[in-house]
This record gives sequence, structure tokens and C-alpha cells, in this order.
Amino acid sequence: GSEYSSPVIKKRHESTSDLEGPASTPKQTDDGRARTSFICLQDFYAGKDIQLFAAEETYKEVNLAIDRIETQLDIWITAFVTGEEIDDDGKDGLVLAFDSGLAQLHPIIEELAKGVNCVTRSVIECEITEDFVAMLKVFFSFIMGRMKELRIKNKPTRMKIRELNESVSRIHERNMK
Repeated sequence: GSEYSSPVIKKRHESTSDLEGPASTPKQTDDGRARTSFICLQDFYAGKDIQLFAAEETYKEVNLAIDRIETQLDIWITAFVTGEEIDDDGKDGLVLAFDSGLAQLHPIIEELAKGVNCVTRSVIECEITEDFVAMLKVFFSFIMGRMKELRIKNKPTRMKIRELNESVSRIHERNMK
């Protein structure tokens, strides 16, 4: 069969928005878990340095994306719980923040979705992508719920979420094989 080559997720530092910068510095990851994961990847890709490097880079980027989503959701939920009033300008700003977050996640999701036809992948890769899938579902649900609650009718944002959700479903289906 064909051999799986993890997509290398390129870091996107060209723009600052809600999922980047000091306000959303990723939470400290569990170093022990990361170390164990990298050992498992090394065992799985023994003698395949290029695939190992790609798998490690993808793992790091997906883990970082999960941390950034968690941080951004914490910020939005805190604002929601504290009852901050949102006027029309605030709604526009919120839509921009949602769109910015979705735009930053799009390349990562699409890179992972490109690998749906791959036959071989490690358990660690499946686990981290499933964690990412679960976090994305929470993220998308929050955005859609908040837009509904605030009566924001922004079709492009809703269409983008539907499009990304289709890719996320393909990723999930691949992991279940």
C-alpha cells in the first residue's frame, strides 16, 4: 500500500489576529505527554526521517492550534459571562474576530484533510487530530450559537463554517478507519 506522509503545517505568522499574539499565547503544553508522543512517532517512523520530521511538525502545529482555540474561547466566554453589552459595532467586531479565527484555522484543516486517503498513520497522529476535531466542533458551535443569540446574519461566516466542517468530518472519518 501507499505510505503515509504527514502534511507539514506551515506556521502562519504574517498576520496578527485573535488566535495569535500576546493575548492568546498558547497555554503551556504537558511536556511529558509531548515527549512521550515524540518517542512514539520516532518508533513508528524509525528509519524514515522525512516522514518523522513531517509528523513531528504537524503534531506541534496541531497542538499549538488547539491551545490557541482554547485561549480564544476562554476570552470570548469570559466576555459573554461578564455580560458585556454588544452594540452593532461590537457585533461587527465579533464577526471579524470569528472570520479571522476561521481564516487562520483553514490552512491547518485543509492540510490535514489532504491526508484522508493515506493508509498508514500512527496512533499519536490520530489522537492529536481527534483532539483537534473535537476542539474545532466546540469552536464552530460557539461561533454559530453566539451569532444566533446576537441575531447576526452573516452568510459568508456560516458558509465558511459549513465548508470547514466538511473537511473536519473527512479528517474524523479517516481517523476512525
